[in-house]
Amino acid sequence: MLAKQEFDEETRKAAIFLMALGQEHAGKVIPSLSDLDVERISACITSLGQVKRDGIETAITEFVEEIREQTAFGIGNDEYLESLLFNSLGADRAQRVLDRLNMLGEPANLEALKELEPDVIFEILRDEHPQIVSVVMSLIDGKKAAALLKLFPEEQHNDFVLRIANLDTVTPNALRQLDHVLERAMGSKFDTDTTPQSVGGASTAAALINAVGGDMAEGFKSFLLEHDEALGKRIDDLLFVFEDLLALDDRGVQTLLRDVSTDDLVVALKGASEPLFEKILGNMSSRAADMLRDDIDARGPVRIAEVEEAQKRICDQTKDLESQGKIMLGGSDDFV
Repeated sequence: MLAKQEFDEETRKAAIFLMALGQEHAGKVIPSLSDLDVERISACITSLGQVKRDGIETAITEFVEEIREQTAFGIGNDEYLESLLFNSLGADRAQRVLDRLNMLGEPANLEALKELEPDVIFEILRDEHPQIVSVVMSLIDGKKAAALLKLFPEEQHNDFVLRIANLDTVTPNALRQLDHVLERAMGSKFDTDTTPQSVGGASTAAALINAVGGDMAEGFKSFLLEHDEALGKRIDDLLFVFEDLLALDDRGVQTLLRDVSTDDLVVALKGASEPLFEKILGNMSSRAADMLRDDIDARGPVRIAEVEEAQKRICDQTKDLESQGKIMLGGSDDFV
């Protein structure tokens, strides 16, 4: 009489899962296993006896969860998993498994993540799939997203911006996987909604590019136009960077100058092109222009980050004035 063979839990789960799949589907899985795995699983199957329904559903649920953990953020995988479960278990049992999966691990409350500094978020995400990083960048404040982007290697920047621009909706499954990432890093879970969330898209990408500013913003604009002209133009329409002040007519510049602080103007013009510099000073009185030049010279060297922040504030003021109808980008032909 043969001694009863002992099997580890993973082998037992694999045996139960293959039995649940049935001969047709299991036959497609077995050729991908090693000979040793086939032998062990086959031996385990012969010793299983009768397996209760709960045991089958548990094995399949854990299998699906593990697959989700190993895929690229789980976007687009729900349909495949649903088909697999319905084909192998039948409608009723498959739905029970799906319902159980939907109750596992509520996604993290992203408000907790939004409170973290960019360098802390970077440490959490630095080894994660780019799609996870892109979703997070889409969900946090634009300025913080820009700071986070700059912490990643430069060769990844274009990919992140492109992914953000092409994002639309994040599924509950994707949010659950984001929850797993945050749970591993932060050691806790938070309650929040599991419904699909609209994120990303051209407007989010444009906001990020605006927040980045400077030469980096120009580089993103060029990359997007080259990679996908239609998408690039759509984003370009949403962008407004400091050099775009050249599109203002003289009356618009004068209106803007009444709202802009002298300190912001001094710092922002440190990084302006010569044409824009002359346009700004040309719309000031001779005395005010001379005083501004003196202030700029007296200020001395300024960090690039300070220049970009000042330019961003002026860009925001410009967009506010435009939304109020006080100025119009595109010149005096737009006025009546």
